[in-house]
Amino acid sequence: MPSELARRIVNAYYPPEEFVLVIVYASLGYGKSAYQFKVTVEALKSLYHIGDDLAWDTLKSMICFHPEQFFQKLDESRELGFDKTSIINWDDAGLWLYAMDWDDPFIEAFTKWLNVARTDLTCLICSTPSPTFIFKKLRDFPSAITVQITKHGFDREHLWLREAKGYLHYVLPDLKKTRVRPLFADRFTCKMPENFFKWYQPIRDTYAAMAQRLMKEKWGELKARGKSKVFELSEYPEMQLPHFDPRKLRFALQT
Repeated sequence: MPSELARRIVNAYYPPEEFVLVIVYASLGYGKSAYQFKVTVEALKSLYHIGDDLAWDTLKSMICFHPEQFFQKLDESRELGFDKTSIINWDDAGLWLYAMDWDDPFIEAFTKWLNVARTDLTCLICSTPSPTFIFKKLRDFPSAITVQITKHGFDREHLWLREAKGYLHYVLPDLKKTRVRPLFADRFTCKMPENFFKWYQPIRDTYAAMAQRLMKEKWGELKARGKSKVFELSEYPEMQLPHFDPRKLRFALQT
C-alpha cells in the first residue's frame, strides 16, 4: 500500500512548494528509522522515477545524525546547482534537539532557521523515542506531523508488521487551545534491505557510542564541580560489582 506520508512529501516538493516537518516516535526497536527511510525511498522513486536499488542507495546521502552533517546536507544540493534539498532524515534527533536544552545557542539558531526552512528543504523527518524529547517549538511548528509507530499484532506471523499513525497538531486562532487531527495510517514492515542495513548499522553504532561519550563527559564535568565524595565511586569499595563476561554465556550455549 502506498505511503500517505510519502504522497504528502511529493506534493510539497512541487509548486507552490511547502515545507513538511515530521516527528516519528515509538518505543526503542519499533521501527522508527525503518519507517522514515521507507517513506523517503518511496518519495524518491516518485519524484525522480528511479528503481528500488538506486532509491535506497540515494537515501544514504539523505540521512544525518550530527548537526554538522545536517549543515552538510543543506549545502550539498546548492553546491550541485539545485535550489533546495528534497528530504533530510535526522535519525534520533533528540540527542541534539533535546527539549531540556531549549536555551542552548544551537537550539535557538535552529529555531530561527525554521522561519526560512522552506527555502532550503522540502521535508525534515526527525525520529525520537518520545516527542517530548524534542524541543517544544519544533513540536509546535505549524503543520508539523507527528507519527506514532505501533506493533500490528504480537504473534510470530506479524513479527515485523507495524502501523504508522500520523497526526496534525495545531493551535486554534485564540492561540490558547490546541487540537489534534488524525491524518493517516500506514502499514509497513520494519525490516530494511540487508545491503542497506549492513551500511547503516555500523554508523548507528558509532552514533550510540558518541551519545555514551557525551553522557560520560557531562558526568565528568559534574564530578569536577562537585565537592561531595558521593561523586567518587572509589570511596565506596563495598559497592564493587562483578564484571560482565558474555563469553561465559556463549560457552554455556555451546555445551
